[in-house]
Amino acid sequence: DIGTGFGHFAIATPDVYKFVEHVRAKGGTVTREPGPVSGGSTVIAFVKDPDGYIFEILERASTPEPLCQVMLRVGDLERSIKFYEKALGLKLVKKVDRPQYKYTLAMLGYAEEHETVVLELTYNYGVTEYTKGNAYAQVAIGTDDVYKSAEVVNIVTQELGGKITRQPGPIPGLNTKITSFLDPDGWKTVGLWLREVEEGKELEPRMVTEMKPNGVVLAGWSCNPSLHMSWKTRAAHMRGTGQIMCHLLCDWRGHKEPRKRNPSLSG
Repeated sequence: DIGTGFGHFAIATPDVYKFVEHVRAKGGTVTREPGPVSGGSTVIAFVKDPDGYIFEILERASTPEPLCQVMLRVGDLERSIKFYEKALGLKLVKKVDRPQYKYTLAMLGYAEEHETVVLELTYNYGVTEYTKGNAYAQVAIGTDDVYKSAEVVNIVTQELGGKITRQPGPIPGLNTKITSFLDPDGWKTVGLWLREVEEGKELEPRMVTEMKPNGVVLAGWSCNPSLHMSWKTRAAHMRGTGQIMCHLLCDWRGHKEPRKRNPSLSG
């Protein structure tokens, strides 16, 4: 069950038309044919995978982050903007009101939207609640101190809503420390401590791929100070290194097999 609150992922490509034809050939459904956005020149399209998940396809000549947006719907946009700015250090990079379509959206990230992955929060006029379903899992933020991060989040939740759902601490048997919490709309975030931070390693830009024993292929980009991301079967996973490290984890269930949750990444 995808629910009504989760919106879509966005993928940037230099040729939207070619990308869409490739999706169509692989069994995807085109829900909006390629063309310029209303009142603009950027070419976009929307496609749906066989499990019903929506992807926005954006035209960009080049981008460090092909998987560039995660869209979530919220009931109070100003409250959500304040929450993510204060609790997670995200900055508002763009806000657009479209009264003709009765919605307002805000883009938040750790750099400009063409440089990094952004969280797109959408408010539909008059709608304050959505169903979450059981498909989307969480957003995660990489940090060098989950304890201090949890303290900040706790203060912000008392002001704006939300709650800590896992107190900061190590995962049994692993070197990773995490904390988790809900935002005012119930969207889950995990604060994740990364080994690269502890060891003080600088990550050189590189593409990495790995085949797991179960056949799942991981592919991603590692770089400092921008973001990197990796893909799994029915799971997308992004993190970054910068002043505040960003790690977005989206985990979804297909209709043909049960989801296998990774306990080390769930708070």
